[in-house]
Amino acid sequence: MVRESFWINKKIGDVAELRKGVFDPKINESKVYVGLEHIEQNSGKLLGVGRSEDTTSVKACFEPGDILFGKLRPYLRKFWLADISGVCVTEILPIMAKECINNKFLFYLLQQNNFIDYLDQKSYGTKMPRTSWKEISEYSIQLPPANEQQKIAEILSSVDEAIEKTEMIIKQTETVKKGLMQQLLTKGIGHTEFKETEIGKIPMDWAIQCVAELTLEHKQGYYTKEKYVVNKTGTRLIRITDLKNPTILYDDMPHLNIDDHTYQQFKVEQNDFLFARSGASIGRYGIVEENDPKAIFASYLIRFRFNPKLILNRYFGYFYESEACWKQIKSIIQGSSNPNINANNIKSLKIAVPTIEEQVKIINVLESTDSKIGIEKKKLIKLRNLKQSLMGYLLTGKVRVNIDQLEEVLS
Repeated sequence: MVRESFWINKKIGDVAELRKGVFDPKINESKVYVGLEHIEQNSGKLLGVGRSEDTTSVKACFEPGDILFGKLRPYLRKFWLADISGVCVTEILPIMAKECINNKFLFYLLQQNNFIDYLDQKSYGTKMPRTSWKEISEYSIQLPPANEQQKIAEILSSVDEAIEKTEMIIKQTETVKKGLMQQLLTKGIGHTEFKETEIGKIPMDWAIQCVAELTLEHKQGYYTKEKYVVNKTGTRLIRITDLKNPTILYDDMPHLNIDDHTYQQFKVEQNDFLFARSGASIGRYGIVEENDPKAIFASYLIRFRFNPKLILNRYFGYFYESEACWKQIKSIIQGSSNPNINANNIKSLKIAVPTIEEQVKIINVLESTDSKIGIEKKKLIKLRNLKQSLMGYLLTGKVRVNIDQLEEVLS
């Protein structure tokens, strides 16, 4: 579609400016303080605020309606449309919209992928790349009339509202799941008699067992310096990033050419349980559901094979996500600057074990909740993709979408 002639070429510096004025917390009265840590990445949300008296360096000032844009590592996409006045760290630029532009329209312009990519290319500094107002101000935009700016901002705001609502549903459902796990993994279903144990009250007919008693075998993963196979032939290599609690994502796995002896040592089979064992990834796991995935597992993973007559993988997975398990894990890694767990740590964990029949019932309840979360997460991805697509079209004048049409898309 040819852009309408009344859209005019501008640069951001033509329609916006930096707010002037500095604030010295040593001599000025207390104000709301916003740092980079207070702005959520890629969402435009404020996570919290501080107070100016808790800082010592000079700050920039902002007012309601200003757009706060993080200039440090612009690819982190830290931006917020202020609805209060306050001060911010100098790594944040307080941008004021001029009279010719709707501030919400400008806010969405600064979120476009093309704009962020432009800043990344223009950033200076290797370890801590920054952008500047000079670079931002020189970015070229298309500016529609005021009434169309408002309409576009309203459309994109309605998508943001749908995103926020979906995020809230996910958060609430995850809270419900957490409560259900606490109840089901310690109290079970339909029990009236309980006994005291070292990990708390559990049903009379349940047993407390160490994971070692449930384990048939375990093995640490394969360490390699070999180059990956470009054409994706050979054997898949499962990495930490492929573990999705409880699934394993095979789509983006690298491939290796390895000999049969190595493959037989490290291959994964159906019902294997893989743990991440290092750093911030502790807590990630994956259950092999496929019959023959033709894959081995990397060195930062541990493969366990549990006795299926005693415990089901999915039940153990829910235990591994639970507060009861994580209290034990935290006591193991406490005080370590580079936390790791090993097979013996996992085998030392204590778990309340019901009958296989009750494990199945508990799994069914929790999987129902997981299904609801999964549906909402797919919806969230769809909405975020929709927002980016709409920004790409609406903010450049390539298409016109009215609000009624948008509501039909969102329903």
